[in-house]
Amino acid sequence: MTAWAQAECLPGTASLKSAQVSVVTDGDSLRLRDGRRVRLLSVNAPELGKDGKADEAHAVMAKQTLAAMLSPGQRVYLQEQGLDRYGRSLATVFLRREGGHLGEALLKAGAAWHIAVPPSPQPYRQCLRAAESEAKSKGLGVWSQASLSTTALTAADQGFRLVRGQLQSIGNSRSALWLRLDGDLVLRLAKSELRYFSVPLDSYIGHQIEVRGWLRKRTPPRTGMAGFKMDLRHPDMLVCNDCRAH
Repeated sequence: MTAWAQAECLPGTASLKSAQVSVVTDGDSLRLRDGRRVRLLSVNAPELGKDGKADEAHAVMAKQTLAAMLSPGQRVYLQEQGLDRYGRSLATVFLRREGGHLGEALLKAGAAWHIAVPPSPQPYRQCLRAAESEAKSKGLGVWSQASLSTTALTAADQGFRLVRGQLQSIGNSRSALWLRLDGDLVLRLAKSELRYFSVPLDSYIGHQIEVRGWLRKRTPPRTGMAGFKMDLRHPDMLVCNDCRAH
């Protein structure tokens, strides 16, 4: 990773709150000794199995990677950004006041993917993207397997996924744009979040793109409509694989 990317992962003058770790619960979450549950910002790790479901690939490795950096009672430093819908504190977590970004370490190990979910700020965006790029170039962890093709999606593929396909058209409704890919996938981009996108989306039409996000099967199926949907919320969740300037 370049020196400038490493520097951007330092907290600088950000306001940090000290807390003690109780236990790591999965690859991107932990519980503090004061009872709070914390969800790491800007990263998403594979899910551990529950309710009879099997662990996702690399989920155990992701939890082990995070747990190896933390021990019960260890002091960490949080830059908090409110709560998620499950009541967990959304936070960037550092091992030290002067640095040690947990999300960066997970990305460099291939234990998680970088995500950007508005309206959460992205102060460490560049260094996190660089950390992910390093792991991807080495084929580590989650990068040891290929993304899914839009032409071969099944109900078992639901959840956080990387999916690749050709963008064929863009539809318009009152509140959203609908990006139709080949195969059986449509992306929904809320018009309220268009301000995050600087590249005209129609310039991607006819190109191979890779998107990341939470894939959902539409039920019941609707005639003439894609069977799977994914929300596209930030340009960091989309890569054009055969564009020269994007």
